[in-house]
Amino acid sequence: MDNELSSEAGGTKLEVQSFFRGWLCRRRWKQIVEEYIRSDHAESMRRRNSIVFGLVECEDEYVQQLSILVTCYLRPFRMAASSKKPIVSHEDVNSIFLNAEAVLFLHQVFVQGLRNKMENWPTLQLGKDIHLLLSVVYLLLLYYL
Repeated sequence: MDNELSSEAGGTKLEVQSFFRGWLCRRRWKQIVEEYIRSDHAESMRRRNSIVFGLVECEDEYVQQLSILVTCYLRPFRMAASSKKPIVSHEDVNSIFLNAEAVLFLHQVFVQGLRNKMENWPTLQLGKDIHLLLSVVYLLLLYYL
């Protein structure tokens, strides 16, 4: 009988210790998370996230607007320039729209690259993609100017 009481007391003691250790671990984990949330690193990551999500949103909108430009304006003007009685010449269409289709394609590739990078979030590194975009934009500027 004494053995049964001592084993019950030992089991209860282990359960209490286990409960208390678990509670201490959860409390410490909560403190660690709260400290991190208030840290400078967490703030810089929030700013970084905001910038990257804003960049993707703006690029999506820009690609959408360029698509409208190409489908609703450029292509109808090209067709009109190819008609029997053109209201505008091909040279005029080219000078008005320059290389809108090339710019659209460039930004479609860029935004798709951003979306692919977002799949590996938060280990996101955009340096190569932005460098590539800036290089192509620089070449386009040299071409246009």
